[in-house]
Amino acid sequence: MDFDKKTKRTIIFLAFVCIVFFLALKNIGVVSEALSRLIGLFMPFIIGASIAFMLNVPMARVENFLFSEGFISKFDKKPRLRALVNAAKRPVSFFVTFIIVIGVMAIAMNIVVPQLSKTMEAIAKQIPDAISRAEEWISSQGATFNAISKLGDKFNIKSSEIAANLSGTLQKWGKGLVSSGFSTVSGIISGFVSFLIGLIFAIYILLQKEKLASQGKQLLYGIFSESAADRVIYILSLTNNTFAKFLTGQCLEACILGTMFFLSMSVIGIPYSLMISVMIALLSLIPLIGSSIGCVFGALLILMINPSQALIFIILFLVLQQIEGNLIYPFVVGNSIGLPSIWVLMAVVMGASLMGALGMIVFIPLCSVIYSITTFYIKESLDRKGINPKKWMEATEVTRDALMLEKHKKGKAS
Repeated sequence: MDFDKKTKRTIIFLAFVCIVFFLALKNIGVVSEALSRLIGLFMPFIIGASIAFMLNVPMARVENFLFSEGFISKFDKKPRLRALVNAAKRPVSFFVTFIIVIGVMAIAMNIVVPQLSKTMEAIAKQIPDAISRAEEWISSQGATFNAISKLGDKFNIKSSEIAANLSGTLQKWGKGLVSSGFSTVSGIISGFVSFLIGLIFAIYILLQKEKLASQGKQLLYGIFSESAADRVIYILSLTNNTFAKFLTGQCLEACILGTMFFLSMSVIGIPYSLMISVMIALLSLIPLIGSSIGCVFGALLILMINPSQALIFIILFLVLQQIEGNLIYPFVVGNSIGLPSIWVLMAVVMGASLMGALGMIVFIPLCSVIYSITTFYIKESLDRKGINPKKWMEATEVTRDALMLEKHKKGKAS
């Protein structure tokens, strides 16, 4: 059988891919270690690209607000001044956006941290009372502990041996704690350096994003055919818009949820309403489980003051969580990225099972991109085949009519 050159190249490429895939599976340990080192090497740049992407969403809006076309057109008769405004709009927009983001984070921390430290101090003051109550309870249970001691003597359980084993275990834990402390400090320093490098890299990306995008397109058109490059650019543009809309929708949903908690807790009279609401709003940026983590912290804080109000808070959280999970989140986030509610839920579950909290955040816009591309190609294929939309809009009725027509034709033929 003779093959043309294109078919031969395809067969060779597929064989090469299969061989590489087989070798990678055979040496999975080496491959995973190499990938982890490679990711660690590029981690500052990955962090920088992530920061640039997140800051680009508000920065674009700030730039459109401060330097609109109407504002820039005022300098049409002054070319030098117009050129100066065009050169300054990106740095000014970045600076304003950075100040806004830092300000919002500082306000949130100023609300949460002082109240949290005061609560920790109150808990620390209550510890001696709790210890004295525990001692009273232990002394009141003298008969029970005597029975346990007799049971230990019966089974030849010696308290001295237990104490020695416990002491040895604690010493091992202490040594491990010291070594883990050094590694933790080293990790914090390394993470801070990576973040600093990433922040500098993000600033370069944001200040020159049009130039970088132009160079990337030039590279794509130079490597691939024009049609293939157009498709790659379309997918990248769709991915960028989807992730930007998801980030906007997620922040909007967090603000709505935090406002709901603040208003309802203030009306009921639950303490720490502002701090807990801000904490839940920040943690709800993690889909599904973030607000639950905030609920645990909030319930523990309220429990130190009034256990009955802690129970009321948990009930309130369950009610608002149902409203948020079934109405607000699918509507706000689902509509912002064009993904139906059922697929939002599936994306969250899949992301959580594969990548944890990060997967929950990433998989929703990723599934939206796949959903949009699949829908586009399916509609394109149906249009190319000339299939009537009723075939999929009214599938049951069309199928039944088609079967009846086929049966009628067979009856005539016989």
